[in-house]
Amino acid sequence: MKSKIIYWLRYILAAAAVVSLLYPGPARIARGAQQAYNKVMVLTMLLDKIERFYVEPQDPNLLIDHAIHGILSALDPYSTYLTAEEFKDYKSAYQGYQGIGLTYDQLPEKLLVTATVAGGPAAQAGIRPGDKIVRIGGKLVHFLSEADLRRQLQESVVRLDIEREGIRDPIPFAIPKQVITPQTISTAFMLNDSVTFIKIDRFTENTPNQLDQAFSRLRTVAPRYLIVDLRDNGGGDLQAGIKVADRFLSAGKIIAYTKGRGPGANMEFTSSPDNKLPRLPVILLVNGQSASDAEIVAGALQDWERALVVGQPTFGKALVQSEFPFQDGSALLLTTARFFTPLGRSLYRVSGSGRDHSDLRTSANSAAYVRTPSGRLLPAGGTIVPDVILAEDTLRYSSALRKVLAAEENPLAVFCETYAAAHPEWSKQRDRFIHQFQVPESLLRDFQTTARQMGAKLSNTDLQQNRDALRLLIKREVAAMIWGEEARAMVTILADAQVQGCNLYWARASELLRR
Repeated sequence: MKSKIIYWLRYILAAAAVVSLLYPGPARIARGAQQAYNKVMVLTMLLDKIERFYVEPQDPNLLIDHAIHGILSALDPYSTYLTAEEFKDYKSAYQGYQGIGLTYDQLPEKLLVTATVAGGPAAQAGIRPGDKIVRIGGKLVHFLSEADLRRQLQESVVRLDIEREGIRDPIPFAIPKQVITPQTISTAFMLNDSVTFIKIDRFTENTPNQLDQAFSRLRTVAPRYLIVDLRDNGGGDLQAGIKVADRFLSAGKIIAYTKGRGPGANMEFTSSPDNKLPRLPVILLVNGQSASDAEIVAGALQDWERALVVGQPTFGKALVQSEFPFQDGSALLLTTARFFTPLGRSLYRVSGSGRDHSDLRTSANSAAYVRTPSGRLLPAGGTIVPDVILAEDTLRYSSALRKVLAAEENPLAVFCETYAAAHPEWSKQRDRFIHQFQVPESLLRDFQTTARQMGAKLSNTDLQQNRDALRLLIKREVAAMIWGEEARAMVTILADAQVQGCNLYWARASELLRR
């Protein structure tokens, strides 16, 4: 325990020493440093007494962690302490991770490959969606626990035996792990003859280039309109968000600025003359889970009237989170500044966590509205309020269907894999399947039969109640079996009521472009 107490004590005392060196004169600073020292000594003695006299033994590391979280709980909900393992996971989400680059569904005795990362080790080795993994590291999947499975996938070279339709014997693969760069644009395709759709899932340093590549691939068909989907995008790399907004704005325009107290906390980001996308009418889709960089992009394009923002109000969390790593691999993520849109709208909304955030509101824009260059009024309430509110998708699953989908035997994956294998003619007709195929009533009945044979209860009433949901589920899972995750996403998007609702507002988006 004492080593960890001393570890944290050194940081606090060092900070106090730096303050006293930088500001040797003011008595107030000296008193503050002395008070901090006194409190740390009290904390040290308190933990020592617990270790020596408390009725039951306590984990010293856990006590220190509780103390750290207690300190941070007095701040905002986003300043947090991460253990070494948590910090590693946090970084890998945006910088990449070691792996072979595939996703799978669990079947009764096998793993069904549902997708491979483009350019990743599994794809380069020749693994395809629809392949079935029967052995990992020479061991039958059927006999591997979840822990064993994770352990085998952590090997530097992952050895798989694959069953493939049309090939009699399993195919052996030895796939060395590599750094997998997260794909941030999950879907980019033509919704119809004139509308391009691009979904950005999160922001990493690769996102701007991935956006350029996606649009370059699609512009050969001369799109007239563009939908950028930022729903459920929680942000990520700040510079990536700035560069994405920059792609749409003429040079010299403020994209966002920050206000804070520490060195370098007050920044301004301005658009450059380079890397511009064509000036198409743009609709930006957002929802209550669009946060951070997604809100920075939406705020900049809305303030400068470069895009029509539609959907639901955003989350309200565009804050500068500075990383302070420690020697043991853990880290502090601390809010050091707040973002504002070009017109001065704060992008921080007070949460319902019960904490007092009055200090975070003091520098927020106090006006209820701001005016755009053309005179439009925009709400300035700490979140991006869309120009057009679109109701969220109301498609719901009954409790019976949720139980079927959660069943360990995975009846949906088994059924769709069987259907895909029985209809190889679809493999060369992706666009026709995605845009035109309709799941017939007979296929719903066949799924009901499969589910019942696998022990799942799905009555005729359940089938009737979930008819539309099941049609979508079956179609997109079959698409994923044949062509991978992108095809699954395309089927989902084409059935999305909010995406289809965008088509009613191209006149308004085009009008913004003429201002």
